[in-house]
Amino acid sequence: MTPFRFGTARRPMQGIFHAATGPSRVGHAVLVCNPFGQEAIRLHRFCRVLAERLARQGVPVIRFDYFGTGDSGGADRDGDLAGWVLDIETARHELVRRCGSLPVALFGARIGASLACLASRRLEPGRLVLWEPVLDGPGYVNDLRQQHRMTMAAHFPLRPAAFAEPAPDEALGFAISPVLAQQLRLLSPRIIQATKARRLDVITAATGAGLRTGARTDADEDTIAGWHHLDQPFDWTSEEAMNTALVPGQALDLIARLLGPAS
Repeated sequence: MTPFRFGTARRPMQGIFHAATGPSRVGHAVLVCNPFGQEAIRLHRFCRVLAERLARQGVPVIRFDYFGTGDSGGADRDGDLAGWVLDIETARHELVRRCGSLPVALFGARIGASLACLASRRLEPGRLVLWEPVLDGPGYVNDLRQQHRMTMAAHFPLRPAAFAEPAPDEALGFAISPVLAQQLRLLSPRIIQATKARRLDVITAATGAGLRTGARTDADEDTIAGWHHLDQPFDWTSEEAMNTALVPGQALDLIARLLGPAS
């Protein structure tokens, strides 16, 4: 596991490279596309464990933080979907530079999955694995703000009136600029319908079952779509996660199999 800096002077980013340590029969590399905000924090350990497992199987992996997030440069309010799509392209070029001519598969969860869809239009990856992509932008923004309001009210019970309305520019401790909020609201099933990948796999839980019909009906005819259902939903935003696994075994096994050397 090798941390590194990459990108440009105006848009520096932090990445972690997991070099392949397993058999040399690998046929591709994997780029991990993070979720946003509290969801990224919840998924951090999962992505590390996934990358380490894939590396042991001979699959090189890069994890990275978009500009304006995590350990990358920029402030919270510098983040926007269009810029993050470009960051995925930059990270993909870095992965190719480190791994030679290996094709790159994209894996993303939540907003990371939505961004991977958007990036695939230019990158046309051989494989695209999406874990509960955000396809209802207005609903997602509303959920973030409602969760923020409830969390603040729980932490400051003596000031309930201050949180009667969701914060317009913050979600669970992460800033949402007006530009980002507007871009999020535009997310819809059309982003899957326009996906460019030789194989697309979508992973859902009980709450994501509605993804299936629209995407399968309208997906590009050249895309081979695989649909996978998880019996145990993942708690994406819980701060303490008292009763949910940080690395759910069913999800880890499925995603590692989809992205592994035999895929």
